[in-house]
Amino acid sequence: MSREYSKAAQNYPPSGIRKMFDLATQYPDAIKLTVGEPNFDTPAYIKEAAKKAMDAGETHYTPNAGMPVLRRAGAGGDQKSHWDGYTCFLYTSDAADE
Repeated sequence: MSREYSKAAQNYPPSGIRKMFDLATQYPDAIKLTVGEPNFDTPAYIKEAAKKAMDAGETHYTPNAGMPVLRRAGAGGDQKSHWDGYTCFLYTSDAADE
């Protein structure tokens, strides 16, 4: 089945997030979250932590400055072995495009 698109649709510029997605493909070691889907399966320990947090009622937005426990862990170098080799971390409480 062949589809035809209007000239307007054919010439519509890509969104900023699509541009970032394309840019990220140039970096093979990048963890790509540009369209909300990482390029790896969610590790089991993260799924278990998410379940535990939901059961504890942690289902609300975080403060703009971020969660204190996460900020302390990041500042203190609380890293697991699977992050070995990474030297820079960016934590955001809202990575939405406004």
